[in-house]
Amino acid sequence: MTPPLPSAAAGHSSAARFRHLFTARLPDSTVGLSLAARTPYSSRASGRATLDAASALYQAERWLPALEDWLGTGLVPQLTTVTEPLAESLMFNQHVTVSSAEIDARLHLPISTLRGLREPPPAPFSQWSWKPVRTELVLDTLPLGPSELDALEVGALVLLPASFATPSWTGTLQPVSRQGGSFGARLYESGGRLCATGTGDEASSAPNDHATARFRRPVEATPFELFGWRDPDREPTPFETPELLSAGAILIQSSPVMKSQPLATGQLIPVGSGFAIRIDAVPPSSHRPTSRTDTTAG
Repeated sequence: MTPPLPSAAAGHSSAARFRHLFTARLPDSTVGLSLAARTPYSSRASGRATLDAASALYQAERWLPALEDWLGTGLVPQLTTVTEPLAESLMFNQHVTVSSAEIDARLHLPISTLRGLREPPPAPFSQWSWKPVRTELVLDTLPLGPSELDALEVGALVLLPASFATPSWTGTLQPVSRQGGSFGARLYESGGRLCATGTGDEASSAPNDHATARFRRPVEATPFELFGWRDPDREPTPFETPELLSAGAILIQSSPVMKSQPLATGQLIPVGSGFAIRIDAVPPSSHRPTSRTDTTAG
């Protein structure tokens, strides 16, 4: 790969001084590459900044080909001007960030691209620091019709059909960004605690006319767990979900056709060989979504 020399002035900010941000187009997204400037420069020295950015990119040439081989596509980095302190994080909020402190480099890789890669990242990227992906843990989908929606009240029980599969059942992990699809999660009981791990598989999205039961707190999943890159001979490590069985830990959310509004919160309790949600609270009737649009469920 021989990327073109940058043609725009490098941006920098108080949050990330003297950095060069490059972007490279993929068919359906963008890769971001943030490199430290090699020498300080003033905002008016655009020519010097361009030369410095070219030098920084040249140094990255030793590891960029391995990234291209792994992604299965060539990359043509283009220098991007950044003027706001948080611009880089906002530009790549649908990405996984991986960084190397040793060479002061950051990569922003789109979730939509990573989900299709079954091979783990090659060296040196496997040794870089991979930022966890904030996800929502969906325990089950619920085909609640109008009568069931109207019956949601404090003290009511809502069964989770999937939980009656033993010894474990399958949920999903959805990135908080709502981009990149859904991924499999395995839920099981261990030592009196309900645990969740990633399966490493893609999962189907919930039907548009189904409500969902989900853990209210975000679950941080490493890309290795989310995309199935971990060692197959090692047991997956449960996610940090100590409050999964606590009161009010579960949210019942309406279907997408009802604008995914909160319907109730509650606590998971064992019922026979499975689980149910015991409703702790419901929004006031004036704030609850109408059920007449959900006549296809049930």
